[in-house]
Amino acid sequence: MNGETDDSDFVEVDPTGRYGRYNEVLGKGASKTVYEHKP
Repeated sequence: MNGETDDSDFVEVDPTGRYGRYNEVLGKGASKTVYEHKP
């Protein structure tokens, strides 16, 4: 892992730029939604 990410596939990124969210939902429960993670 080189610390660089390709954020072109992200649909949302947190204010710090550290975390991004993809559009594909893996699961959804009563209190949270789980999105796909690409290393």
